[in-house]
Amino acid sequence: MSTVASHPAARPAARSRRWRLPAAGLLAAALVTGGAGHAGAQPGRMTLRPMTAPRWAAVPPASAIIVPTAGRSALKIYSGPSPRSAGLITLRNPLVPGVPLVLAQYGGTAKVGGVKYHMIRVALPVRPNNTVGWVRSDQVRVTADPWRLDIYKSRHTLLVWRGNTLMGTFPVAVGRPRTPTPTGVFYVETRQRSFGDFGPLIFASSGFSDVFTTFTNAGQAGDAAIALHGTNEPATVGHDASHGCIRMYNADVAALGSAIAVGTLLRVLR
Repeated sequence: MSTVASHPAARPAARSRRWRLPAAGLLAAALVTGGAGHAGAQPGRMTLRPMTAPRWAAVPPASAIIVPTAGRSALKIYSGPSPRSAGLITLRNPLVPGVPLVLAQYGGTAKVGGVKYHMIRVALPVRPNNTVGWVRSDQVRVTADPWRLDIYKSRHTLLVWRGNTLMGTFPVAVGRPRTPTPTGVFYVETRQRSFGDFGPLIFASSGFSDVFTTFTNAGQAGDAAIALHGTNEPATVGHDASHGCIRMYNADVAALGSAIAVGTLLRVLR
């Protein structure tokens, strides 16, 4: 994949953004035509099924998909578990036309005295990575999501969980030592059909590169957000090989399409 990455002059402050595939024109064509071409024959299992978890794996915490209530054009994020807490950021809804705001619950809830709503802790799609905030339950819809993703960088392995049951284990490529995949708790911010360099599906995450501010491909720039996608370089899977994104065999990333939704929790662990 031919990609040019831009380094930050300084770490930007927390801000909201929508991830864009650098080759935006290719993505648009794929979304219109449904194209899902694959770059050559690749290994892959193409299935999710219950299996025994390895001893080193820990079941990830429960999560839920959070979306603003109907008609809400913005969502205020609080810095603490009280509506009296300082406002952390206000996120637009939709982020851009046709892309509704979705968050993931990360952690618990907090009761608020004297009112009918409670506060929900959420992961946020802003810099710096691992920023969390709180939202009011009366301003959002909450949908339980049994699926979660864990990526173990040192093992080059992705684990797919449904509840407490391991449903799949897949080899992945992660960032090179100088362009590492950031660790932390993120979630799937968008999912898009693709083809060619990026395989059949792209799951863009809420996390950012800690090294770059933009990724540029085919002359188009987008925010340097971390995505999970297929690859036209299958030999790199199982190695430290990317600018920070997570690469999978095309058949394997296609297998995730039947289960993983926007808002699914994604942890990147050492």
